[in-house]
Amino acid sequence: MRLHTRDLDLTYDRDPVITDLTVQIPEAQITVLVGANASGKSTLLRGLARLLRPTRGAVYLDGRALAQMNTKHIARTMSVLPQGPDLPEGVTVRQLAANGRYPHQGLARQWSHHDEQAVADAMAATGTTELADRPLDELSGGQRQRAWIAMTLAQEAEVMLLDEPTTFLDIAHQIDILDLLHELNERDGRTIVMALHDLNQAARYAHRILALHRGRVAAEGPPNQVITEQAVRDIFDLDVRIIQDPTTGAPLCIPISSRTGTRRHRSGPT
Repeated sequence: MRLHTRDLDLTYDRDPVITDLTVQIPEAQITVLVGANASGKSTLLRGLARLLRPTRGAVYLDGRALAQMNTKHIARTMSVLPQGPDLPEGVTVRQLAANGRYPHQGLARQWSHHDEQAVADAMAATGTTELADRPLDELSGGQRQRAWIAMTLAQEAEVMLLDEPTTFLDIAHQIDILDLLHELNERDGRTIVMALHDLNQAARYAHRILALHRGRVAAEGPPNQVITEQAVRDIFDLDVRIIQDPTTGAPLCIPISSRTGTRRHRSGPT
């Protein structure tokens, strides 16, 4: 396993969010994190990316604790797309995508034809080539999201961590991005970990689903073992019926009751 945690505790604003978590991320597969708001999805991704320091335990990459590794080495191996990244003022789409090549630069290696091609390929894959010279602050939310994903792809990391990569996108562009990530996994063997809210998209694209509930693993495994009527009821406080997706054979989740009067209000980090 390239990426795993052991006895991991993570806090957010001094509040415990992830507690005693030991998980293994399968190599060359797509793992999708699901869970209700405040379940710990975003916090776990931040911990896996070394954006959040563990209060106990550790995250390991290729057998070494992230805390002991060089930042550029991590960035050459793992790319990260957080939820709601800060918008650099005046930066164009091409400049943002080119930032993905930063981990590959150094005193002995300057900008090359390969760097140029990686940026061009990333923009082509995300449909942002025609936006290359546009500043990000002039773009729609969906266009900006695709530009951020282009930067992530240009990094050419073997492990990709994405927090809600389809945020702000309409349904057509959501499927385009998820199809792209699926293709990267199939073609290049990239290990992809992403948080998604949509259970049906999670079931369709994941090899493995990690369902979090109150900072702990409630269920993990292939979609047909995790997306069950009982699991959805326990984790999301929602009654559903599960049928087979006629296109992919994956479990398809059909809500049958909102249970408005009994659902608990949830807040805090996701």
